Parts: sequence; structure tokens; C-alpha cells
Amino acid sequence: RHPKELGIGIDHYAALVVEGEDFRVLHVEGEKGSVTYDGIENDGDDHCDRSTHDVEGASDILGKGVPGVWIKYVDDHGMVQSKVCPKKGKVRDLLQRVKDPERDLVIDERVELCRVLNPIPMD
Repeated sequence: RHPKELGIGIDHYAALVVEGEDFRVLHVEGEKGSVTYDGIENDGDDHCDRSTHDVEGASDILGKGVPGVWIKYVDDHGMVQSKVCPKKGKVRDLLQRVKDPERDLVIDERVELCRVLNPIPMD
């Protein structure tokens, strides 16, 4: 795990649409997924209430969620965290910002081996 590492997980029947600096999450109506929303409106976004990934209370909402998008990231303590992606917003708000590249950008020790095993032909 690298500091500031970030991943995006997309449920089956969901999509993350990026148009310029904006994004939105789409899902196929009627399909089940891992995200439930509380329906509270705030600048047009619904806020995640609970997800089927929550251990406590998951059995109550299994099968009731909709397909969605998850942001997975490594926190300052090296632990992987998950949060539901808002239904829409700015792409820059999905990303983590690197404040100290010397500390936060770590080159994996296996990179050189990968480069040797996967050479790029030079024309």
C-alpha cells in the first residue's frame, strides 16, 4: 500500500461518466447493487446512508441497494478506506492531493524488474 493510493470500484450495472471536469454516476434502473442513499438533497447530491459493505446492518439492506461507484484509498495510517462516490461532482474532488511528493510518492521496488520484463521497443 502506498500513501495516497486511490482506486475506483464500479458495481455491475453502474458507470462513472466523466465529461471534462465533471463526473456523474449512472446505474441501470431495477438492478441491485451495493449502495443505498438516504435521499437528502444537498446541492443536487444524495448522500450515502449505508452500504451493503457495512458489517453491522448489512442483512437489513442486502438486495435493496442500487449499483454504484466506490472510492477506495489508503489513509495516512496505511489503512484502506472505502467511501461511496457522490452521484455527481467535480473530478478533482474524487482524487487525493499529494502535499509532500518525497514522502507520499513511493516507487515500488518491483518497478525496475517490470521494466526489464516488459521493454518498450525504441524506433
